[in-house]
Amino acid sequence: WTANLALGYDPGAWNAGVEVSAVSPRDDADINTFQAVALARYTVVRGLVAWRLTPAVTLRARVENVFDERYELVHGYNVQPRTVIVGIDCRH
Repeated sequence: WTANLALGYDPGAWNAGVEVSAVSPRDDADINTFQAVALARYTVVRGLVAWRLTPAVTLRARVENVFDERYELVHGYNVQPRTVIVGIDCRH
């Protein structure tokens, strides 16, 4: 099973949110031997914030994997560690 939860707060020029994904243990196959393996459960948290400077310009920041969880979507392939992404949206 997979459970996702997203909460957001948007009081005006600022908005913020948090997203949580929880995944149960599941079966997979070893990438070299094709033997059955069990992947562990995991929970990943993302944080988001944005600031609307003008109606046309918004600054955004997102933190992926806030707690630096180590997990695998597929056996043998780790995912990214905690990552911060910053950007600017410009609309005409």
